[in-house]
Amino acid sequence: MSVRRGLMAALLTVLVFVPFAGAERPTAPNLLPDRTVGLLRIRNYPDTRTKFGQTAMGRMLVDEELGPLVSGLYEQLQQLYAQVEDRVGVPLEKIRSLPQGEIWFAAVPPAKDGPVSIALLIDTGNQLSTAQTLLERGQQLLEERGGRKIEETLADTKVNIFVPPGVDEPKRETKKDKETGKEWTELVVGLGTTVQFEKDGAIVITSTPALAEEILNSWNGSEMTLAKNERFAAIMRRCQSAEDAPEFEWYVDPINLIKGLAQGNPGAQLGLALIPALGLDGIQGAGGTLTFNSGEFDQVGHTHILLESPKSGVMEVLQMSSGDATPEPWIPSDVLTYMTINWDLQASWAKGSKVYDSYFGEGRAGEQVGRFVKDRFDVDFEKELLPALAGRVTIAQWSEPPARINSGTNAVGIKLADAKAFQPILEKIMAKYPERLEKQSFNGTTYYTLVLPQNPNRPVDPETIRQPEPCFAVIGDYLIFSDSVKFFEHCVTTISTGKTLANEVDYKLIASKIARQAGGAKPGFVQFSRPEEGMKMLYDLATSDNTKQNLARQAENNDFFKRLDSTLKEHPLPPFRVLAKYLAPAGAMITQDETGFHYMSFALKRK
Repeated sequence: MSVRRGLMAALLTVLVFVPFAGAERPTAPNLLPDRTVGLLRIRNYPDTRTKFGQTAMGRMLVDEELGPLVSGLYEQLQQLYAQVEDRVGVPLEKIRSLPQGEIWFAAVPPAKDGPVSIALLIDTGNQLSTAQTLLERGQQLLEERGGRKIEETLADTKVNIFVPPGVDEPKRETKKDKETGKEWTELVVGLGTTVQFEKDGAIVITSTPALAEEILNSWNGSEMTLAKNERFAAIMRRCQSAEDAPEFEWYVDPINLIKGLAQGNPGAQLGLALIPALGLDGIQGAGGTLTFNSGEFDQVGHTHILLESPKSGVMEVLQMSSGDATPEPWIPSDVLTYMTINWDLQASWAKGSKVYDSYFGEGRAGEQVGRFVKDRFDVDFEKELLPALAGRVTIAQWSEPPARINSGTNAVGIKLADAKAFQPILEKIMAKYPERLEKQSFNGTTYYTLVLPQNPNRPVDPETIRQPEPCFAVIGDYLIFSDSVKFFEHCVTTISTGKTLANEVDYKLIASKIARQAGGAKPGFVQFSRPEEGMKMLYDLATSDNTKQNLARQAENNDFFKRLDSTLKEHPLPPFRVLAKYLAPAGAMITQDETGFHYMSFALKRK
């Protein structure tokens, strides 16, 4: 989650706020056809920049102690851009100020047969001349390579059609609906051709004239738009934040998207026939939103997967259940992230095996899975292994010192229905691989390490990369796995000291927010994270001597790394406390209702 926020932060900080000056016009849901299968949308770019500046990341980037480094990195970007500015034809400052309102990218299948079309809109407002300059430069480059621009009229609007070299010119063809017999004329273009037009201060680019014409018709008041699509509307209603309109929206109709991409592919068409048979057409759509600086939250994300009700086929396998989400006594107080999920494994297996058997024969699922488990672990899947699992799985992440590329370690706990009854099952599994296991002991707890084969031809630098040390043990009513002996022993120590995450103030705060946001529902999945700790791991890695030495070596033969190395030496990272003061704990949850699954994530504001 922190990685996604970091990438988004890097993107948003490249551009500069310019007041909105675009003309009033229909937004994406009112321009795109109702059969749209994919949409990624920024509602208003200048507003998004302003609200991002109010988030923890936005405030951090302009901090007086970090600002010089950010400015230095931007100066290096300007110098790199200067090398290609003549070819682009527009200064970097003008490109950064180009978006003046809504931006969206969409995928739309044809009304009849044909491949999926794509469309892009950028509201340029009073920066339309900059966009026109970029388009003119693009046209020059196209013509230098043998392409050409053709002007046409669609829906009483002048459009430019850019034809790549070696592709036939557009031509009008008469087409006929096989069902109704109705005929119409359509402008047909070759592969790689793009259509572009300007309207109300916005630049629109599509991959087909048909889609461009539909968008133009919607601009003039067409009723068959995405806003009238019931699935899209249902998902967006579930993903709105309580206090503010979201900055980002996305939507996908996965089944119809796959169908559109499979056009003209006989093999893919055959596979599509299995979608309704398996019940996968029960996935009616998915979508989400991201909102910055909303009420008590630094940012809030929503994702909703809309499912047909009642569920059938494969969809019946999705049997998440409500249950306890309190961190177990072995979860240390200083973990980076903690997540737990409750799942009705017995019900999922019963439904899933039934679907599998309906295609491959009665009892085939049990036979094949049973053979797989028996061959590898020497236990009976349905009679021994499955009944032994209680249905709760917990995952925690911790940073193992010293800072290295893979300092993040994991521990996975699987709750057992009866730990004592599971012991003979575990002994049978271990007896299958005696040469791979080593018995260890720590603070009176017996555990086993897995011996990994070493490759002498690929030595690992321990100062850069942590060598995984897989281990496992039954502790209490959990079977615990970890890729780090240090983390495992830390978990064991936690049980005796009582310094568990469940007692931490920040966890209790996030748990209370999750309970309130759930509105009485019992989440089947809960997550807690500390962005501050995750950032500290990255900070320690970035400031380590080993990283600095590696960067200096890369800078010897690479201009980009040379500039980066120079900037970091001139403007070193400030003390970590400068970054930490902006970061607050975050949480997430998944709930299930008659409409499907809903995921909500949030990060608190640091006062």
